[in-house]
Amino acid sequence: MFHAGMETDLNSYLERAERCIVIGETTVTRQLALLERLRHANLPTGDAERLLREMELTLHRFYAEREKIMGR
Repeated sequence: MFHAGMETDLNSYLERAERCIVIGETTVTRQLALLERLRHANLPTGDAERLLREMELTLHRFYAEREKIMGR
């Protein structure tokens, strides 16, 4: 059974997922830039690389959640 409230809830969840994706993409982009600066300065990158992997995993979870909300 479907009602208008469900659509509002789905739209709200979708909007939240979209906001999380934008923030996640921005964060990953910044982390990539930081890694490049660390490499250019010949500084250790291990921690920054591990953090980037976690950020990317989280971002992919947001993508999956958005697809789930959209019913794909």
